[in-house]
Amino acid sequence: MNHDPIIERLYYVSSLLAISASVAEVREGPQTCLRLTRTLFHPAGGGQKPDAGKINGHVVLDVRKGEVGDAVLHFIEGVHAFQLGDVVTLHVDHERRHLNSAWHTAGHALAAAMEEVEPSLRPINGHHWPDEGRIEASGEPRDPAQFQARLEDALAGMIAADLAVTIDYNPGMPRYVRVGAAAAVPCGGTHLDRLGQLQAIRIRGVKIKKGITRISYAIDLAGASTDPAEPLDGAFAD
Repeated sequence: MNHDPIIERLYYVSSLLAISASVAEVREGPQTCLRLTRTLFHPAGGGQKPDAGKINGHVVLDVRKGEVGDAVLHFIEGVHAFQLGDVVTLHVDHERRHLNSAWHTAGHALAAAMEEVEPSLRPINGHHWPDEGRIEASGEPRDPAQFQARLEDALAGMIAADLAVTIDYNPGMPRYVRVGAAAAVPCGGTHLDRLGQLQAIRIRGVKIKKGITRISYAIDLAGASTDPAEPLDGAFAD
Protein backbone atom coordinates (compact mmCIF):
# COMPACT_ATOMS: atom_id res chain seq x y z
CA MET A 1 0.00 0.00 0.00
CA ASN A 2 1.37 3.39 -0.99
CA HIS A 3 1.50 5.92 1.86
CA ASP A 4 3.18 8.77 -0.02
CA PRO A 5 1.43 11.90 1.41
CA ILE A 6 2.19 14.21 -1.53
CA ILE A 7 -1.00 15.70 -2.94
CA GLU A 8 -2.21 18.86 -4.61
CA ARG A 9 -4.94 20.58 -2.60
CA LEU A 10 -6.35 22.50 -5.54
CA TYR A 11 -9.03 24.23 -3.45
CA TYR A 12 -6.15 26.30 -2.04
CA VAL A 13 -5.85 28.12 -5.35
CA SER A 14 -8.93 27.37 -7.45
CA SER A 15 -12.71 27.69 -7.18
CA LEU A 16 -13.16 25.03 -9.86
CA LEU A 17 -15.62 22.29 -8.89
CA ALA A 18 -14.72 19.44 -11.28
CA ILE A 19 -11.41 17.81 -12.23
CA SER A 20 -9.86 14.42 -12.83
CA ALA A 21 -7.22 12.81 -10.59
CA SER A 22 -5.44 9.48 -10.19
CA VAL A 23 -5.95 7.04 -7.33
CA ALA A 24 -2.87 6.98 -5.08
CA GLU A 25 -4.21 4.70 -2.33
CA VAL A 26 -7.26 2.51 -1.68
CA ARG A 27 -8.32 1.57 1.85
CA GLU A 28 -10.86 -1.17 2.46
CA GLY A 29 -13.69 -0.86 4.97
CA PRO A 30 -17.45 -0.29 5.25
CA GLN A 31 -16.96 2.53 2.73
CA THR A 32 -14.32 2.82 0.06
CA CYS A 33 -11.61 5.27 1.14
CA LEU A 34 -9.46 6.91 -1.53
CA ARG A 35 -6.40 9.10 -1.47
CA LEU A 36 -5.88 10.89 -4.78
CA THR A 37 -2.97 12.63 -6.47
CA ARG A 38 -4.92 15.89 -6.25
CA THR A 39 -8.27 17.03 -4.93
CA LEU A 40 -10.81 19.83 -4.92
CA PHE A 41 -12.54 18.45 -1.82
CA HIS A 42 -11.96 20.46 1.34
CA PRO A 43 -11.65 18.09 4.34
CA ALA A 44 -13.25 18.70 7.72
CA GLY A 45 -11.07 20.92 9.86
CA GLY A 46 -10.09 24.49 10.57
CA GLY A 47 -13.59 25.19 11.82
CA GLN A 48 -15.15 24.27 8.46
CA LYS A 49 -17.37 21.34 7.44
CA PRO A 50 -16.13 19.04 4.66
CA ASP A 51 -17.18 19.42 1.05
CA ALA A 52 -19.78 17.08 -0.42
CA GLY A 53 -20.03 15.75 -3.97
CA LYS A 54 -19.25 12.68 -6.05
CA ILE A 55 -16.27 10.71 -7.33
CA ASN A 56 -16.99 8.74 -10.51
CA GLY A 57 -20.68 9.26 -9.75
CA HIS A 58 -20.43 7.76 -6.25
CA VAL A 59 -21.52 9.89 -3.30
CA VAL A 60 -18.71 11.22 -1.10
CA LEU A 61 -19.87 10.70 2.48
CA ASP A 62 -16.97 12.40 4.27
CA VAL A 63 -13.61 14.02 3.62
CA ARG A 64 -10.87 13.95 6.27
CA LYS A 65 -7.26 14.98 6.61
CA GLY A 66 -4.81 12.12 6.31
CA GLU A 67 -2.37 11.05 8.97
CA VAL A 68 0.66 12.79 7.45
CA GLY A 69 1.48 15.70 5.17
CA ASP A 70 -1.24 17.15 2.95
CA ALA A 71 -2.98 13.81 2.41
CA VAL A 72 -6.78 13.98 2.07
CA LEU A 73 -9.00 10.92 2.51
CA HIS A 74 -12.28 10.62 0.58
CA PHE A 75 -14.88 8.22 2.01
CA ILE A 76 -17.26 7.00 -0.69
CA GLU A 77 -20.64 5.35 -0.21
CA GLY A 78 -20.45 1.60 -0.79
CA VAL A 79 -17.55 -0.68 -1.67
CA HIS A 80 -15.98 -0.20 -5.09
CA ALA A 81 -13.09 -1.89 -6.91
CA PHE A 82 -10.73 1.03 -7.50
CA GLN A 83 -7.12 0.27 -8.41
CA LEU A 84 -3.95 2.29 -7.95
CA GLY A 85 -3.49 4.58 -10.93
CA ASP A 86 -7.16 4.63 -11.93
CA VAL A 87 -8.23 8.01 -13.29
CA VAL A 88 -11.39 9.27 -11.56
CA THR A 89 -13.58 12.33 -11.96
CA LEU A 90 -14.34 14.59 -8.99
CA HIS A 91 -17.41 16.81 -8.73
CA VAL A 92 -17.78 19.06 -5.68
CA ASP A 93 -21.32 20.05 -4.72
CA HIS A 94 -21.58 23.77 -5.48
CA GLU A 95 -24.32 24.67 -3.00
CA ARG A 96 -22.51 22.99 -0.08
CA ARG A 97 -19.19 24.63 -1.04
CA HIS A 98 -20.77 28.07 -1.38
CA LEU A 99 -22.55 27.77 1.97
CA ASN A 100 -19.43 26.58 3.80
CA SER A 101 -17.37 29.35 2.19
CA ALA A 102 -19.91 31.99 3.15
CA TRP A 103 -19.97 30.98 6.81
CA HIS A 104 -16.18 30.75 6.94
CA THR A 105 -15.76 34.15 5.28
CA ALA A 106 -18.24 35.68 7.71
CA GLY A 107 -16.18 34.35 10.61
CA HIS A 108 -13.08 36.10 9.28
CA ALA A 109 -15.04 39.32 8.73
CA LEU A 110 -16.39 39.14 12.28
CA ALA A 111 -12.90 38.66 13.70
CA ALA A 112 -11.64 41.65 11.70
CA ALA A 113 -14.57 43.80 12.83
CA MET A 114 -14.01 42.75 16.44
CA GLU A 115 -10.37 43.80 16.36
CA GLU A 116 -11.37 47.09 14.74
CA VAL A 117 -13.89 48.07 17.42
CA GLU A 118 -12.05 46.43 20.34
CA PRO A 119 -8.30 46.17 19.58
CA SER A 120 -7.57 44.52 22.93
CA LEU A 121 -9.45 41.37 21.86
CA ARG A 122 -7.49 38.65 20.06
CA PRO A 123 -9.20 35.82 18.13
CA ILE A 124 -8.21 32.38 19.44
CA ASN A 125 -10.78 30.00 17.96
CA GLY A 126 -13.45 29.79 15.27
CA HIS A 127 -16.28 27.41 14.42
CA HIS A 128 -17.86 28.17 11.04
CA TRP A 129 -20.42 25.42 10.54
CA PRO A 130 -23.73 26.57 9.08
CA ASP A 131 -26.15 27.63 11.83
CA GLU A 132 -23.43 27.14 14.47
CA GLY A 133 -21.09 30.03 13.66
CA ARG A 134 -19.03 31.50 16.50
CA ILE A 135 -15.62 32.91 17.27
CA GLU A 136 -13.80 33.18 20.58
CA ALA A 137 -11.34 35.84 21.64
CA SER A 138 -9.07 36.37 24.60
CA GLY A 139 -9.98 39.47 26.60
CA GLU A 140 -13.19 41.31 27.39
CA PRO A 141 -14.76 44.39 25.71
CA ARG A 142 -14.47 47.63 27.63
CA ASP A 143 -18.16 48.46 27.17
CA PRO A 144 -20.11 45.17 26.91
CA ALA A 145 -23.45 47.00 26.65
CA GLN A 146 -22.42 48.70 23.39
CA PHE A 147 -20.13 46.01 22.02
CA GLN A 148 -22.69 44.12 19.94
CA ALA A 149 -24.14 47.25 18.35
CA ARG A 150 -20.65 48.48 17.43
CA LEU A 151 -19.81 45.11 15.91
CA GLU A 152 -22.98 45.09 13.82
CA ASP A 153 -22.30 48.62 12.56
CA ALA A 154 -18.75 47.68 11.59
CA LEU A 155 -19.89 44.53 9.78
CA ALA A 156 -22.60 46.39 7.88
CA GLY A 157 -20.00 48.91 6.72
CA MET A 158 -17.62 46.17 5.57
CA ILE A 159 -20.35 44.47 3.54
CA ALA A 160 -21.53 47.76 2.05
CA ALA A 161 -17.93 48.47 1.01
CA ASP A 162 -17.81 45.03 -0.66
CA LEU A 163 -14.35 44.38 0.76
CA ALA A 164 -12.19 41.89 -1.14
CA VAL A 165 -11.20 38.57 0.41
CA THR A 166 -7.69 37.78 -0.79
CA ILE A 167 -5.52 34.68 -0.52
CA ASP A 168 -1.74 34.62 -0.24
CA TYR A 169 -0.33 31.18 -0.87
CA ASN A 170 2.87 29.65 -2.20
CA PRO A 171 3.20 25.84 -2.26
CA GLY A 172 5.12 24.58 0.74
CA MET A 173 4.41 27.74 2.71
CA PRO A 174 1.56 28.69 5.08
CA ARG A 175 -1.59 29.97 3.37
CA TYR A 176 -3.08 33.30 4.51
CA VAL A 177 -6.43 35.01 4.05
CA ARG A 178 -7.12 38.73 4.38
CA VAL A 179 -10.41 40.66 4.53
CA GLY A 180 -9.97 44.15 3.12
CA ALA A 181 -6.98 45.81 4.78
CA ALA A 182 -7.19 43.71 7.96
CA ALA A 183 -4.18 41.68 9.04
CA ALA A 184 -3.70 38.44 7.12
CA VAL A 185 -4.32 35.29 9.15
CA PRO A 186 -3.30 31.67 8.51
CA CYS A 187 -6.19 29.67 7.01
CA GLY A 188 -6.62 26.58 4.84
CA GLY A 189 -10.36 27.00 4.26
CA THR A 190 -12.53 28.08 1.34
CA HIS A 191 -13.93 31.60 1.10
CA LEU A 192 -16.06 33.99 -0.90
CA ASP A 193 -14.28 36.47 -3.16
CA ARG A 194 -15.92 39.58 -1.68
CA LEU A 195 -18.02 40.49 1.34
CA GLY A 196 -20.71 41.90 -0.96
CA GLN A 197 -21.72 38.29 -1.60
CA LEU A 198 -23.18 38.41 1.90
CA GLN A 199 -26.33 40.37 2.57
CA ALA A 200 -25.71 40.53 6.31
CA ILE A 201 -23.74 39.07 9.20
CA ARG A 202 -25.96 39.07 12.26
CA ILE A 203 -24.74 38.80 15.84
CA ARG A 204 -26.80 36.18 17.65
CA GLY A 205 -25.21 36.68 21.04
CA VAL A 206 -22.15 37.69 23.03
CA LYS A 207 -21.00 35.75 26.10
CA ILE A 208 -18.15 36.87 28.33
CA LYS A 209 -16.66 34.52 30.91
CA LYS A 210 -13.30 34.36 32.67
CA GLY A 211 -11.51 36.59 30.20
CA ILE A 212 -12.92 34.89 27.08
CA THR A 213 -15.43 36.57 24.76
CA ARG A 214 -17.58 34.29 22.58
CA ILE A 215 -19.54 35.82 19.70
CA SER A 216 -22.18 33.76 17.89
CA TYR A 217 -23.22 34.81 14.40
CA ALA A 218 -25.57 34.03 11.52
CA ILE A 219 -25.51 35.09 7.88
CA ASP A 220 -27.85 36.13 5.09
CA LEU A 221 -26.62 35.45 1.56
CA ALA A 222 -26.97 38.05 -1.16
CA GLY A 223 -29.01 36.30 -3.85
CA ALA A 224 -28.30 33.01 -5.54
CA SER A 225 -24.71 31.95 -6.11
CA THR A 226 -23.38 30.85 -9.50
CA ASP A 227 -20.88 28.23 -10.56
CA PRO A 228 -17.42 29.55 -11.47
CA ALA A 229 -17.18 30.01 -15.22
CA GLU A 230 -13.42 29.99 -15.73
CA PRO A 231 -11.85 26.50 -15.92
CA LEU A 232 -8.51 25.66 -14.39
CA ASP A 233 -5.89 25.01 -17.08
CA GLY A 234 -5.56 21.28 -17.55
CA ALA A 235 -8.45 20.60 -15.20
CA PHE A 236 -9.14 17.17 -16.66
CA ALA A 237 -5.54 16.21 -17.34
CA ASP A 238 -3.84 14.66 -14.32
